[in-house]
Amino acid sequence: MIGACVVLVVLIITAFYSIQAGDRISRSAVHAVAAARDRQFVAWLGERDVQADLIRSTSIFSEVYRRWRQTGDSAARDLLLSQLFEYGQRTGFSDVILWDLKSERAWSATGHSPRLGPKLRLSARQALESAKLVHYGPYSQDGGGALLDFIVPVSDPTDRTLIVMRMNASEQMAAYLMRWALPELPVEIQLLRRDGDSVVVLGAVGRRSGMAAIQRIPLANRERLCVRAFADPARQGELLDGLDGVGVSVVGVASPIPGTDWLLMTKVDRAGFDANAFRHIPWPLIVGLLTLMVLVVLAGCILQREMLIARRREREAQSERLLALDLLSAIAESSEEAIFARDLEGRYLLFNRVFCEFLGKTPEELRGQGYRTLYPPSMVVQVEKMDHQILAENGVFTQEELIETALGQRVMLMTRGPLHDNAGRIIGIFGIARDFASHMRIEAGLQERSALRDTLASIVESVPGALHSLLIRPDGGGCIPFSTPMVDDLYGLSRQDLARDWATLTARIHPEDIARLEKVLRDPQQGSRQFCEVFRYRHPARGWRWIEGWATPKQESDGSFLWHGFFMDVTDRVEGEEALRESEERYRLLFERSSDAILVLEPSDWGIVRANPAAVAMFLAADESHLVSRSFWDYSPPEQEGGLPSTVRAIELMNMALRFGSCVFDWHYRRLDGEVFPATVRTTRFDLLGKPVIQCSICDVTHRKRQEQELIRSRAKLRELTAHREKAREDERAYMAREIHDDLGQYLTALRMETNLMGMLLTEQNGEAVKRLASMKELIDHLIAETRRVIARLRPVALDLGLVSAAEWLAADYRERMGVDCYLEVTDAEELDLDDDQATTLFRILQECLTNVIRHARAKRVDIRVSVSGEVLCMEVYDDGQGFDPARVRAKKTFGLMGIRERVLIYGGSARIDSQIGEGTRLTINMPIKPRGDA
Repeated sequence: MIGACVVLVVLIITAFYSIQAGDRISRSAVHAVAAARDRQFVAWLGERDVQADLIRSTSIFSEVYRRWRQTGDSAARDLLLSQLFEYGQRTGFSDVILWDLKSERAWSATGHSPRLGPKLRLSARQALESAKLVHYGPYSQDGGGALLDFIVPVSDPTDRTLIVMRMNASEQMAAYLMRWALPELPVEIQLLRRDGDSVVVLGAVGRRSGMAAIQRIPLANRERLCVRAFADPARQGELLDGLDGVGVSVVGVASPIPGTDWLLMTKVDRAGFDANAFRHIPWPLIVGLLTLMVLVVLAGCILQREMLIARRREREAQSERLLALDLLSAIAESSEEAIFARDLEGRYLLFNRVFCEFLGKTPEELRGQGYRTLYPPSMVVQVEKMDHQILAENGVFTQEELIETALGQRVMLMTRGPLHDNAGRIIGIFGIARDFASHMRIEAGLQERSALRDTLASIVESVPGALHSLLIRPDGGGCIPFSTPMVDDLYGLSRQDLARDWATLTARIHPEDIARLEKVLRDPQQGSRQFCEVFRYRHPARGWRWIEGWATPKQESDGSFLWHGFFMDVTDRVEGEEALRESEERYRLLFERSSDAILVLEPSDWGIVRANPAAVAMFLAADESHLVSRSFWDYSPPEQEGGLPSTVRAIELMNMALRFGSCVFDWHYRRLDGEVFPATVRTTRFDLLGKPVIQCSICDVTHRKRQEQELIRSRAKLRELTAHREKAREDERAYMAREIHDDLGQYLTALRMETNLMGMLLTEQNGEAVKRLASMKELIDHLIAETRRVIARLRPVALDLGLVSAAEWLAADYRERMGVDCYLEVTDAEELDLDDDQATTLFRILQECLTNVIRHARAKRVDIRVSVSGEVLCMEVYDDGQGFDPARVRAKKTFGLMGIRERVLIYGGSARIDSQIGEGTRLTINMPIKPRGDA
């Protein structure tokens, strides 16, 4: 019955693992087809991308395109379309569309009116913004097929023109979507794309039709396999299950196509998938049955072997019991205590020498005798009472008893207990008697020895190393006969192995150290010498370690040497000493080879205790001794910048370095030849031999200071030049305005007067002449008005009345001409009287701001605020437009905002621009007021 169950379980397990193996094979086949189709499709799409993108880099198309865009010639456009269409036909594209987004016009190479939907327009804008090729589709066309568009922007970023290479996806992609017939497992390929709340599916029609059809599946239909591929993007590339278009259960793998939003779905019917997995069951079952037969045969052999082993063990157990009896007899004879065993009748069956001495009998006289014939009546009653208690409670009892022996009365410590057979039955009583007096002496000695052992153990445990001996034999061998438990941790070797032979230990000592150690340990002439050595040892777990040992030798009678000593791991100490030496060497090299001057100061009197060669050269000293023992400020001028004495300032800075650990400051030093030079000093506090010291690193910045002054002077001259240029420009504008007003204005006024006179001379009979004269008057009036506007732009008359009046005129002009709500708010600045140049600069900045608002901001409202606080004028310009990213504007290196800042800096002011995309822009200018007439 058990065998049948085992066979059934084995067959079930074999079938289960066979199905699992078949499932893995089917999965591997589907994944292999998916990977192959994915590589083919990516290669095909990459080739199409290169062919479509080649239009931008080919001079043939760019020349014709440039001629069309420059001349607007329709013949050039048609030629371009013809060339593009011919190229598209050769590369597999069915149509080419030339699309001008600026004029919203499109031309097709096939002559029909192209359909340009909103989603295609969105893809077109993405192509223009990224200046890269963009795919749109696949999507269904009017005839029921599928189209795929490759949108290529032209190379000129300012030209909003696109070339759309249109492909018939139903024909071109059908070959890659055909069924892939694996042995007994046909696989179907589909191309998926998410479009809004649905999934677009492109798949082959039939097995050999050469066409692909497109269909849309709503995302709400979550049981469909194509929808599940988009439901959890993290599972893309894994095997998914679901339903196909006709409700059949299928499994498949969805792989993303790089550079697109498409997924390539490789799927197979669930029934075929499972059937392929079950086909792999028969052969594993046959193998399982054969394996089971082999196991049954092996089990029989093993059972027979176990029976033989059990018989052999029984014989060995009998031998061991006999040996144990012999051993027990030997132990009883060697014991100093009286030991006996008797049966339930009281007859003595086993006893030792000491028990015979107590009773004064020979072994022959005692064997087989009962205690009732050997003890006095009072003692017999005592023994019977104790035996009754032992048999009743089946326990071991120990007590003091006064016993009559052949040597007299003795106080004995008696232990009695029951004897059991193998079945646990009581077959007798054993006893152990100890002379209490000797027992007390022995116990006291044991306690003393135990206390000494505990003391030594506590000492050994507190020692950070290991105590052990080394026995060096005359034949060259050796071992460690005694060792503390710490030896296991110290050497990583077993104490038992080392007690037999220490060859495993010596093999791990460094070759450069073993010869030196063996010379000390093995040479008999070195017997009285103390062992004190440090050597390298390769620990099994920790690698190379440094071991230090101290030992004293003792020569044995056989000529061997027994060394007793203490050994410990000193790796941390050795490595610390080595690290300290390396640190000192690195500091010495840094100190001596540093290009900066380094001084080490003693805080007690701020005297120099060390100076590196760079410091000697910086202060023009002969050597380090000329600098040492002098104070820090002895090499400084009497006063620093600001008139503060060098002594007071130096002590203040050094105390700051002591308190905070470091300090950086600028200082003026004086060389030994009297030259004063600027420097940057970095002070650092550290401890040297337990005392704090200050290290000063000094960098001569004379050259840098000169460059900074040159840069400041250069910038000042540039600002003066800018101011002069702006003033010259304003003067030129004022001159042109006066010239236009004085000359052209007078001529236009005279011409207007002449036309009025002509109107008086003409009569009604000259009707045609009167009409032409009226037209001339209108033209002259328009020209006069335009002349006044030009004069106002060059030099507004309101600017002569002050900044506030000019700002009011400018706001009204922009509100009237541009249709933008522009408002001016003045606070405490109604009587503001600025210098002409300053007022002109602020007016031009305001004029440029309003121009930028019209050009770029797309704002509906502009607020201008002019206020005065003390001697500072504040002008704010805020618009509610689309805003911009200041970082991107600075990266473009434009000069509009930079010019505003530079013009404000000329008058000692500041300009701040705050803007965020979608939140408008605010320009804030703060400038000291320069009254009219100040130089």
